Amino acid sequence: MSTTRIQNVLDPDYGAYGVARPHRSIEKIASSIPDNRNGRICVGTSVGGNYVIFRVDDTGKLDQHFGKNNGLTEGKFAPPSSAAGSSVHLLSDGKILMSGLHNGLQPALARFSSGGLLDTSFGDGGHIVIKTPTDLMVQEQKHVSSTPRVIEVAEGPPQVQTLAANDKVYLTFQFNNSHSTIMRFNADGALDTSFNGTGYKQLTPPRGYLTYTTAMLLDGEFILLGGSVMTADRDLACVIRLHSSGDYDSTFGHEGFAFAELTSHANFFSIAKLASNAIVCAGGEVPQKSVIAAFDHQGQPMAGFITTSLGTGGYWKTVAVFQDKAIITVGDTSGSQADLLVGRFSADGLPDSGFQENGWLSFSLGKSMDRVLSSELQPDGRTLVTGEDNEKKEEEQGWIRKGFLLRCLTAP
Repeated sequence: MSTTRIQNVLDPDYGAYGVARPHRSIEKIASSIPDNRNGRICVGTSVGGNYVIFRVDDTGKLDQHFGKNNGLTEGKFAPPSSAAGSSVHLLSDGKILMSGLHNGLQPALARFSSGGLLDTSFGDGGHIVIKTPTDLMVQEQKHVSSTPRVIEVAEGPPQVQTLAANDKVYLTFQFNNSHSTIMRFNADGALDTSFNGTGYKQLTPPRGYLTYTTAMLLDGEFILLGGSVMTADRDLACVIRLHSSGDYDSTFGHEGFAFAELTSHANFFSIAKLASNAIVCAGGEVPQKSVIAAFDHQGQPMAGFITTSLGTGGYWKTVAVFQDKAIITVGDTSGSQADLLVGRFSADGLPDSGFQENGWLSFSLGKSMDRVLSSELQPDGRTLVTGEDNEKKEEEQGWIRKGFLLRCLTAP
């Protein structure tokens, strides 16, 4: 990949030539959100197997006055097990809520002050480890194979996804190798039992025997979820629409599930909305192709939208819509030499020939394995990306993991 092409996509005004690595002890940066002081709050994982929360300024430089330990607040949801930060949200009172994984197996929450210090009045000393709801532990899974095969287009270990709105926190997770479950919590960490009568809902498909959701979008009175439904021999990329009450929207697709006609194994990792209320989905299909597709408001394939599958060698992980005229995607390729992917499409799904070469670009941050974990489309059309790059050690076996933020020039 030519240096010129990389320079054309990375924003020189951010970090060092477009890339910021705030601190050497940060292994990965899972997500970030803008704060009220022209900076960003970030969460991820540190080299000690702890979650980490920190703040950077608008150039990606670490704010050493945030939290403790010179800007890095680290911890565990329940010592001594490992902890990883996944998502971060600002609550109406200025406090910060983080979601993540406890011991790589259970979703968990932590709450912090606006200054980055652990709020010990929340849960158990500032943390809540979310257990599998009792009825889901004993419920017989009639449609789930006792030895289910692996989803072909997936992100590896169980993933926890969270979104927040009006001090309600929505969380999705796949408990016990079963259907994905969506849960809603109040700002104090208690389940909101006005959601589905229990505070949670297991996503059971009208066909297939396992749901695997990896995307979520709050859309007014609706909750949109993207992912895949596993059948005996296929993985069907799908979008699920729920009412805010937790009920399926029976007017959408087939009993609330809209399925995409892609290859035998496909998955949606991210969803966004067009002004027409159409739903744009991004993900992947075998063999290692990046795909975007769209549904109308009724869950039918969107008329005039071209489902585009590109042989990028990987998958799109995020999608966003800029001023209803450009669709921006970010992802990564597969394997030990994984690179980053960025693409731009017109509103009809076709690659934008004015962006890079043929509408997309693959690039590396060095001699490393690069992974995208989140992205945010900014108001000016630039895209801020978080992730991790794994650089191979020269003198000994193994990898050095480094968390990064980078900013791409994606505006049309």
